Amino acid sequence: GAMSLGLALGNTCSTMAVMRQGALHVIANEQGSRSTPSCVAFSDGETLVGEAALGQVARNPRHTVIDLLLMLGRAFDDPVIQSALARWRFAACAAEKDGTVAVEAPAGKVVGALRLLSLLVAELRAAADAYIGSPVKEVVLAIPPSFSPARADALVEAARAGGMRVKSALPSPLAVALLYLSEHEQAGGARRVLVVDVGGSSTSVCVVDCDVDGGDAAQSPDGSGATRVCRQLRRLSLASCVSEEVGGSHVDEKLVAHALRDLKRRSRVDLADNARALARLRAACESGKRSLCGGAQTQIAVEADGVDYFVSVNRANLDELAKPLCQAVRRLFFSAARAA
Repeated sequence: GAMSLGLALGNTCSTMAVMRQGALHVIANEQGSRSTPSCVAFSDGETLVGEAALGQVARNPRHTVIDLLLMLGRAFDDPVIQSALARWRFAACAAEKDGTVAVEAPAGKVVGALRLLSLLVAELRAAADAYIGSPVKEVVLAIPPSFSPARADALVEAARAGGMRVKSALPSPLAVALLYLSEHEQAGGARRVLVVDVGGSSTSVCVVDCDVDGGDAAQSPDGSGATRVCRQLRRLSLASCVSEEVGGSHVDEKLVAHALRDLKRRSRVDLADNARALARLRAACESGKRSLCGGAQTQIAVEADGVDYFVSVNRANLDELAKPLCQAVRRLFFSAARAA
């Protein structure tokens, strides 16, 4: 029979999965990774998506687009977008049609956020088709808890434009809670679940009461269900605390700042104004952060103007840099618990 793809589109990375023989299988992309960077780039007449787009950001920062989910459904003059402009290397503008945020592409073209996200959906769908061995036409879509009904509808439309029919749309905390309860069935057990999601650029803490019946609201054959799901979440979720100022990428930025200070102190070099070197350093810091999750020490390498520079970082350094993030998540946790 027809198989549905479970899809979670994130601002930093996106993932997809299928249920097979009662088990959840997270699908790897062509590069073998089970998460795909939410990134689109325009390079030499080509449109690159995911790993390919992120891999060339150092040499093409002006036409490599990130924060796809952040842009979706927002007007260009939205304070969130205006704040983000300072750190974006690509050029953003207001779409002529509706004033939503769009991106300036080569040859004078302007591409909207919805179109950019649909390119990512199409890329993920292609990987799912290859994994399953047949075309996947339906998707169960996770809706971020911070999304308004209008932005949720835009997310559904992006999935459609990427070639997927949205079979169901669920708030992501509810989807996680239902999966957890299905794997930890207890007779008469608790139906209240705390869901903590620390993403790349945002963090949410939700207390979900799964005793509430919201099944009908999840159905979205025509896209309108996404709005109903977001409204239903207020009844399904006893408390929800979301921060777009707390996420894994903030640790990356702190690690980048730490490396810049170290290079300036030891090597007398300042890479802060070198866009290419900074992009390489940012990628190296993210890779180093991942290495330190399972190791005690790592070396961050970056090339600038033909010279290789190295910064040694240990787990204690990372823990200290990540302390504000952990404290912020802790505050969200207690805020949600008190509100419930």
